[in-house]
Amino acid sequence: MLNRLVLALDNSLDFLNIALAREHVLLEERHIKPHQPPSQIIPREVLNILISHGYGVDDLSLIITTLGPGSFTGIRVGLAFCKGLASGKSIPLIGVPTLDVLVSSFSFLRGYFLCPLLDAKKGEVFAALYRVSHENIEQISDYQALKPAEVARMLKTPCLCFGSGVKMLSLIHISEPTRLLSISYAVFCLKKKNNKLIHKSGNKREKSKTQQLQQDYPRDSYKLYNNNN
Repeated sequence: MLNRLVLALDNSLDFLNIALAREHVLLEERHIKPHQPPSQIIPREVLNILISHGYGVDDLSLIITTLGPGSFTGIRVGLAFCKGLASGKSIPLIGVPTLDVLVSSFSFLRGYFLCPLLDAKKGEVFAALYRVSHENIEQISDYQALKPAEVARMLKTPCLCFGSGVKMLSLIHISEPTRLLSISYAVFCLKKKNNKLIHKSGNKREKSKTQQLQQDYPRDSYKLYNNNN
């Protein structure tokens, strides 16, 4: 289908991120610091961005949402909203792992490893390791919840570490300087400045049945929750 109207939603991080695109053209993106429960603001903010461009929910051709890892409650609420909207309006729904979205802007770093780090609380970070080759990004580790020292042992060089959990990894630099000498540290804003959130190639999880989409949360507590629901 040409000229699709695409809604993308991410509620796995500190901000609610919403993007609207007409096929490959980004119309607008919004990054909202919530002061109310996500269940209250997501429907309103989605409707607001649609109305501001002269559209309604019936105009949507595709919905894309992040699956995590990240905020357990935020992901669950965002995914439930997208599932409900997709099912009610018969709109295709695609789920994309949050860490895949974060590395998608760095395909130009040929020969580098990438390690997005999200603060997972409890002294841990959510992380995965990727490799860039010929402008393709290959995931070479699972999504994991790790202690900073465990991340340091997983890294390969040269590597770019970034995200809200990078400050925790930088503390290890003091006690393990030889391991991290060639690691580059950079804190990047997690919001996207282009349309890659919507048009990311590869690693998408498109399901024939909307209800099959589940969040990625690499902790045993979520696995227990998911098995009981």
